[in-house]
Parts: sequence; structure tokens; C-alpha cells
Amino acid sequence: MTTRTIRDNPQFQKPTSLRWTGEKAAKFKKWSPKPVINWGLFTSLAEFWEDAVVDNIEEEYDRLVQHLRDNAKKAEGSRATKRRLSYETLELIRQRGAVRAAGNYQLTYELAK
Repeated sequence: MTTRTIRDNPQFQKPTSLRWTGEKAAKFKKWSPKPVINWGLFTSLAEFWEDAVVDNIEEEYDRLVQHLRDNAKKAEGSRATKRRLSYETLELIRQRGAVRAAGNYQLTYELAK
């Protein structure tokens, strides 16, 4: 009695057209796994990307500085306005803010009159 392995069983074998034999195997061996890198192209793309990123950061920084300056001017303007308002007007503004924060819109409307 002979024992048969899976290799001997034709059910488990690939068709001959899918096997790597002869010429197909030789073609595969000629393939080089080393990638070819064009360093000149890589460097120019990296420099272009770096320039674009730096420009974007500078634009965002300028926009932030302008925003901070505008807000500082507005804050200074509101401080000057508060100094000119009477004590009664400032107290009324404070009361309206407290009532609005509490959610009593009817009283807020009456205080606005």
C-alpha cells in the first residue's frame, strides 16, 4: 500500500498554464526589486512644497496679527465708551445682561424700554 501526499493528488495542483516554469520564471528573476528614485525631481517637489507651506504659515500669521490688532482697537474703544457712560446707564446694561443670562426675555424687553 502506498501513501499519497497532497502534491501527488492532481486535484490540489495548479493547471500547467499557471505554473512558474521555464521562460516565465526566468522573466520574473530579471525583475529588479530596487526602486529607481529621481532625486532631482524629488528635491524640486520638496522645495516647492516647503515654499508653499511657509507662504501659507506667513499668511495665517499676518491674518492672526491683524485680527488681534482689530480686537485690541475694539476693546480700547469700548473702554473709552464705558468711561463716558453715566453710572445709571452702566447699571442698566449690567442688569439687562444678568436678566438675559437668566433667560427672562420679558423682563429684558421691559428693561430695554
